[in-house]
This record gives sequence, structure tokens and C-alpha cells, in this order.
Amino acid sequence: MYALRFTASFTSLVFPVISKSLFMKTLDLAYGPRGVFGHTSANACVCSFIALVNLFGFDDNMHGPVNFGSYASAAQKAVPHIIQEMTVDGLQSLVMLAIVEYHVRDLFWVCYSFDKDISLRMGQPASINDLDCDLSLPLEYARLQNSNIQRDDLKPDDHTLPLYPWDLRLSKIKSEAYNTLYSVNASFKSDCQILESIRCLDAALEEWRLSLDSKIRPMLCFSSDMSTKATLNTQEVILRLAYYHCYQS
Repeated sequence: MYALRFTASFTSLVFPVISKSLFMKTLDLAYGPRGVFGHTSANACVCSFIALVNLFGFDDNMHGPVNFGSYASAAQKAVPHIIQEMTVDGLQSLVMLAIVEYHVRDLFWVCYSFDKDISLRMGQPASINDLDCDLSLPLEYARLQNSNIQRDDLKPDDHTLPLYPWDLRLSKIKSEAYNTLYSVNASFKSDCQILESIRCLDAALEEWRLSLDSKIRPMLCFSSDMSTKATLNTQEVILRLAYYHCYQS
């Protein structure tokens, strides 16, 4: 029930951590015989998901009081067993169980978005090296991002392009900002080179801002006579905050 509610929600587009069709197979493995290889990983996945729905407010006590903290603890305790299961045969089993190409890309982009945001905020190197990754964006990403972020009536399914925690193009700019301004290599740049890097980043940030639909585009300045939207969805707010943080960084 939680899986159906989550995958039908707007939140699942921002955090595409499960695919409905694949998660059903995970449930079969998690609640199947304990001796089957991959059972622990599947069970930990289910526990993590139940803890997650509490975080996002999807629990409605329809099944009575639930100790969601215990599910998070159970998933954490299973980590050593999950690592032990990562043999070649186990990896094949998990890959066949959990992977559809597009869902793997969804999971990658979620990790990438968080990694680059944390890196820029903390001033520490990112865990993901851009040079080791395929950073080609999903097909028609810009157009669908502009459209989907404004649709409060959007009914997601397995084919709906996720919004992800942050705009992927902005995440790539965050990565470039750290590499060119705050990394070890950047510390050896001359003042002129730093200024040139800042100019390039400003141009990239402005190009991204102008690519957004005017209804969701962050403003460069504000005045009392400007018209503003009466309501903003959470993703629009996050989009603006992310832009202003990058602009100030």
C-alpha cells in the first residue's frame, strides 16, 4: 500500500528511489524464504522504504501504530550482511532483481544531486568524479522539467521523467563551481584565472536561469510593485533557493 501511494505521488518524482514494478519483486524476495540469496538485501530495502514513507508523511496509521525508527535501525544493522552477499553470484542476482536501465540512472542522478550540493556547501571534494561518469541528461529533460514542475495535477507512473532533488543542469554547475573555485587545483590559479572561472560560471548559471519557463524562473531582483504567485509548490521553492545559493557561492 505504501509503495502504491508513494509511486503515485509528486514526491516520487523528486526522490525516485523505487520503481513500482521492480519493488514488487523486491517484496516477493523480502517476504519469501530466508535461505534465498539476496533475502537480506531485499528485506533491508523494504525496511528503508518504510522508514522513508514516515519521513515524507505517507504513514496514516491505517495499519495501527508503527515504530518507523525500528525499521531504519533494522536496515542499518543489515549493512554488514548486505556486504557479505556481494559475491559475483549475489551481484548477478541483485542486478537481475533490481535493475532496469532507466531506474539505475534515476538512482545515479539522485546520488549525484546530493553529492554535488553537499560538496559545494561543505567545501569538500565530491564523492562522484564527473570524468568517470556519463552525464548525458535524460531525453528532452529541459522541456519536461519546465512542464512537470508546474503541474500540481501530475500523476506519475513508471514512464514519467523524475524531477530529482535539484535540477540536474544546476547540479552540474555546482560541480564545476567546486572544481574551478574551491578544489586543490583551484588554489594554484592566479587571480585572473579565478576571475575568468567566475565569469564562466556566471554565464552558465544565467544560461540555466533563462532556460526556465518565466513562471518558475528565479528573479535577479525584487521590487514592491512586482507581481508574485500566490502559491508555490515545494519544488519551485527549492529551485529558487538552489539558484540563489549558487549565485552567492
